[in-house]
Amino acid sequence: MDQPSSNSSTKSKKFNFQSLILPILIASLVLAGYLVKEITSVKSLANDLDSRVTKLEQPNKYFAAQIDKNEFQAVFLNNNQVYFGKITHVDASTLTLEDIYYLKSGNINPDGTIAGQIALTKLGKELHSPEDKMVIERKNITLWENMKSDGQVAKAIADYEKSHKK
Repeated sequence: MDQPSSNSSTKSKKFNFQSLILPILIASLVLAGYLVKEITSVKSLANDLDSRVTKLEQPNKYFAAQIDKNEFQAVFLNNNQVYFGKITHVDASTLTLEDIYYLKSGNINPDGTIAGQIALTKLGKELHSPEDKMVIERKNITLWENMKSDGQVAKAIADYEKSHKK
């Protein structure tokens, strides 16, 4: 009776782990290179985000440089209210307006026309006696513009200030 040799069957069942070392090493190096590339990309995105956040946190120098400190500004809000005053401070999220005036009208007709006169009103004379200063969130501002001193509103402000000097 011939029995198969146990040595020949054992040899075929043995696995040669040494033959996997080179492919595993190559795969590891490729994976490491990919991870380094991804980490570099993430760091670049993080640096870009940090840069953008820093710009948002700093006062907008270009925006502030456009303010004519010798003139009044008209600030238009997204609720259709307009305030006239001096922009005294700007940062990433707010604008501060002082020496404020606004237009007060008579009744508004259903068709949107104004019944009665429009009057320039100095902030602070209202029932709740607000301070003559507003800090407005920039997200609520549609636009602002420097006013010319020879415009009707600027002349009305000058007339008001002349007649109310203390």
